[in-house]
Amino acid sequence: MAGKRRTRRAFGTVRTKSKRLYAEYTGPDGKQHTPGYSFANRTDADGWLATERRLIDLETWTPPAQRKEQEKQDSTTVGEWLEQFHSNLEHRPKPPRWSTMQHYRKVTQNRITEPLEPGDAVPDITRLVDLPLVQLTKGDVYRWWDGVQRAYSNAQTTNMHAYKRLRAAFADAVRRELIEKNPVDIPEAGKRVETKEKYLPNDDELHAILESIPKEYRVLTSLMLFHGFRIGEALAFEWRHVTVEYLPAPWMPRITLTVDQNVQRLENDEGRTFSFFLPPKTEASYRDVPIMAQHVPLFLEHIARHLPSVNRPGLVRGHDVTQEEHHGYQPPTTRRPASGRCACTSRSSLTALHPRQPHYALSKLSSASKHPLSATRYAQKRKRWTSPSSNPTRRKTRNLRPCAKKMPGSKKPTRS
Repeated sequence: MAGKRRTRRAFGTVRTKSKRLYAEYTGPDGKQHTPGYSFANRTDADGWLATERRLIDLETWTPPAQRKEQEKQDSTTVGEWLEQFHSNLEHRPKPPRWSTMQHYRKVTQNRITEPLEPGDAVPDITRLVDLPLVQLTKGDVYRWWDGVQRAYSNAQTTNMHAYKRLRAAFADAVRRELIEKNPVDIPEAGKRVETKEKYLPNDDELHAILESIPKEYRVLTSLMLFHGFRIGEALAFEWRHVTVEYLPAPWMPRITLTVDQNVQRLENDEGRTFSFFLPPKTEASYRDVPIMAQHVPLFLEHIARHLPSVNRPGLVRGHDVTQEEHHGYQPPTTRRPASGRCACTSRSSLTALHPRQPHYALSKLSSASKHPLSATRYAQKRKRWTSPSSNPTRRKTRNLRPCAKKMPGSKKPTRS
């Protein structure tokens, strides 16, 4: 055929097509093999065939495509493998939580791929990210760890977490047979950092702290100092989490809080930081916590202070309170917002969160602390905008800005 010319040789064949030379040969496996590219001159084509023939004679031959893939793997750097490793974690059938993955990437970036000051000027730290994966030695790892210890001597916990991420990534490379042995093996680096014992205030000091806190924050302070709540759990409370059980006189009402979510500040895909509702990490975190009897007056005082006209129960459970016991008042019918959604974005919760309900006072604490759970502010706006008596024109609520955002990889958690 015009334009093609095949030259037979003792080993392999070189053919010409469109002024380019293509070499191929039959390997020991009986299949045709090519380099995957063409040659500009015959000398280069003959040289490639001679190299392949020598590998066969030395019995070290493998298919060219297999060697090419191996060379690609051998050129992978430590930084590239760390990124691929964390990406693989995110796409597992049961990936880690979003907050966990952000922690993994943050410590890896701050100590390995993009070290913070002063480590960004230490060669022992910065060289690690560009080293080939297959060529990393235990000496390289010790050199990096020593540099990290010198540069960040006051951040031992972060250093330990970064080491564990590096070791986990190379352990996965061993399982995938990318490397034969894990070079990240420094026994003392993976040990838990022993922190100094912190001073714990006694009961008198705790009560002194509570008394010195402004009144609008005392309920929040009570939850964290006396009831064992994390700050994220305390800030995540919505009106649906509160149960007030009114008992016949002279018994004091019982208040119970339900924990089923947590608030965390995380970055979205655009790098902006928001507060998100997340489910608790463990099953043990889901719990009902009764308020201490000596703190029930504090909660009731908080309700009375913010709602001075209230002299009635809110959501009554347990005891069947008669009308005579509460001046003929019947609790209003309320609707709970969808599970996992912020009260300020749920239409049902905006309607149900009436300013004269005790639950409203507890949510007032969140808005007062400028936390995203600003159900109070939006409930007031909705009441004012939709009330015929206060606004005969019944202005539409389209000016009520939506503040919910779904998290990637999660169905229900939202932010406000």
